Amino acid sequence: MKNAVRTIILLALLLMPNVYAMVTATNLNYSVGKEVAYLAVVLLSLALPATLLKARAYFIFEGVVQMLFFPFEMASLYLNGLTINYHFLDFITLTNIHEATELAGSLWFIPLAVVLIWILYFTLAAKVDNKFLIPAKTRKAVWIGIPLLFIAGMIALSRVSDPNTNEKSARKRLELVFETTLNKFEKIYPYDVYLSIWQLHEYRERIRKMEKQIASFSFNLQADTSAVRKHYVLVLGEALRADHLHLNGYERNTTPMLDSVKGLVSFTKMYSQANLTSQSLPLIVSRADVQHRDIAYTEKSLPEAFAEAGYKTAWISNHEASAFTRRISNKLDYQFYTTDTHGIIAFDTILIRQLSEFLKQHDDVNTMTVVHCIGSHFKYCERYPDEYNVFSPAMSSADGYAILSPEHKNKIINAYDNTVLYEDYVWANLIKTLDSADGECVLMFISDHGENLVDDENNLILHGTYIGTQYEAHVPLLVWVNRQFKEAHPKETSAMLSNSGKQLSSDVVFHSFTGIGGFQSITDSTKNIFSPALAGKDTILMLTGSENIYKFTN
Repeated sequence: MKNAVRTIILLALLLMPNVYAMVTATNLNYSVGKEVAYLAVVLLSLALPATLLKARAYFIFEGVVQMLFFPFEMASLYLNGLTINYHFLDFITLTNIHEATELAGSLWFIPLAVVLIWILYFTLAAKVDNKFLIPAKTRKAVWIGIPLLFIAGMIALSRVSDPNTNEKSARKRLELVFETTLNKFEKIYPYDVYLSIWQLHEYRERIRKMEKQIASFSFNLQADTSAVRKHYVLVLGEALRADHLHLNGYERNTTPMLDSVKGLVSFTKMYSQANLTSQSLPLIVSRADVQHRDIAYTEKSLPEAFAEAGYKTAWISNHEASAFTRRISNKLDYQFYTTDTHGIIAFDTILIRQLSEFLKQHDDVNTMTVVHCIGSHFKYCERYPDEYNVFSPAMSSADGYAILSPEHKNKIINAYDNTVLYEDYVWANLIKTLDSADGECVLMFISDHGENLVDDENNLILHGTYIGTQYEAHVPLLVWVNRQFKEAHPKETSAMLSNSGKQLSSDVVFHSFTGIGGFQSITDSTKNIFSPALAGKDTILMLTGSENIYKFTN
């Protein structure tokens, strides 16, 4: 009896990810018949090794190939409502240490539960009777029956599944059905994990091969010999929604300082091209767009283009460096990452001081600077000092990720709005810092993506969802130009004001900066906010966390 109980518990633990997937995964939203077929395939995949191994060896084997990876599958199902894919693995492996520590500290009970399940599983596996789970005659039947059943199923499916059966050869039909069947294993644990690991390896190898082309790439730009000094700053925000800025009509006064900044223009219909920083940032600082993403890895970036033209360039970041940002910043004149010098992410005011120092050191030459803020990235309560805890009650550091549920919506939004209030101070002072420089000055602020804040019946929170939402897509674009720029470029200034109501995507950033920089050979005027030729977009495309393209029209 004890052995039977051990066996049942072990099998239940092995089936746990697949049963949970059947209940929660939107990509397994099958009919009852297909759900039964899915479960049958899962059971057969468990049965095959059991025909070759005795119980103890079988459960240890399955424990190694299945139980060690089940936290990743369960996390994908819980966070995204989908079985795992390589995009989710990529996201996990790119998460910086600070964010991982925040997550682990907030949801400490989850890794504890995982460890306890592992201990329970392998303890039971070591004690189970070491005999075959399946009788000898049944094992022989399985060895013979499953291949025959598989072949028969392939033939049957090839005849009924394709509406153009008569137009394809029998071999072609079998190939198509075989391919379709294999694709089903992308949704069956643990095969989906191993397939995802391989696909992630192939994806990163492809990126590395593409990036090798950059060494010999050139925009062929000539040095700017104008006597007039030019200082351009691109400020990249984090997880900021356009509709939570008071200057965009939000009822709360979240932008008291920016509201009074002269020369500041808000583009109220700006949309991000992706809902994850790792996908969005490359599409902002390069000529790439949603439908031509590889360009970000085969061409140089925006600050590198200005470096070609003789500008002094800098990358100043309150984020941990990714492989992509490090590749760029290593080629610039100055780079600063708070995680390199402080070990942790600081408040964004540190970026003001860094920009000020860089501009003072290079006030007599042209400069182009990228400033990357931590902004409104979760945990919201850790992005602002105590004196900016204005909207309350707000979540606190003690709440952590466990607070991310609809019943705490008020606390979540209050903390989020406090981040906006604090960033208002940061951005206003970045503008003030730039305004002290001598020459024509332009500062452009755009967020990499927005944020879900329990906005509708889907109860979504944070960003990077697989389905994509307008709350993740609609981001602020703020542009500030100084008096010298206005006087020297009245037509461009007028065009910018006229264009502020057009619906746009973040691909305008690259072409707007190169346009005002005079690099017409690499500028698309239909994507330049300073050009009368700027074209608004009827349809917006945004890359989701699963690398599907979310499309919507306004």
